[in-house]
Amino acid sequence: MAIPPPPVRRHNCTEQRNRPAILDPPPGLPPAEAAAFADTLGSRDSDDAAFATPYYPWITVPGVDAVERTRAPTPATSKAT
Repeated sequence: MAIPPPPVRRHNCTEQRNRPAILDPPPGLPPAEAAAFADTLGSRDSDDAAFATPYYPWITVPGVDAVERTRAPTPATSKAT
């Protein structure tokens, strides 16, 4: 599975340098691929790394209809489907 590039909001945070970007990896990634996604954010020793971080793992929650759904814990990607 190809890891997509990080979202545009990351670039805004690293340019403005006044808030972090908390990024959700694509759903369903196993730990090794989630680590590869983190590597797309740049070197962990870079100055930009202070302003972007991945949030992993996604969590499974029950829906109001009792059907379990996998969601990112961040509000931007937690929309119900």
